[in-house]
Amino acid sequence: MLEKEFVLFKKFCEQVGMLNGFITESDHWQFSTELQNLFLTWVIFESVHATIRFGGIQTNRAYSGDLSNIDIDESSLTAYLSDGNTRDAASMARFAYPVLQFFNMNLCRNVQNMRLDEKEAAALMSLLLINQSKKFGIS
Repeated sequence: MLEKEFVLFKKFCEQVGMLNGFITESDHWQFSTELQNLFLTWVIFESVHATIRFGGIQTNRAYSGDLSNIDIDESSLTAYLSDGNTRDAASMARFAYPVLQFFNMNLCRNVQNMRLDEKEAAALMSLLLINQSKKFGIS
């Protein structure tokens, strides 16, 4: 899971001068807490932009970077989490529901109100990652 996204994340970082080269071929997000934090920031940011771009705020859906989506309601979340990997999908759905509501109604809406174009969004993402990498002493 998230392997394709990690490849895209590495390519994105290669395009940002200050982040180019801080992820080596042998690095993997599962083995480094610092890299997990950077990768998670990037994944959330990509999900926010996909949700905005494909009307997730209006349709009450959350989109991921690979453009898959899920309706933000407990029954849809329960069905999504009933894939055999979750012991109690209904409980997990009740836990995830308010988080996804916040994601959609607050985070996505606030980013949408910024009215960023693609270049501005990429610059903001770069600055977020550079700031985090300096905090962790990666760059």
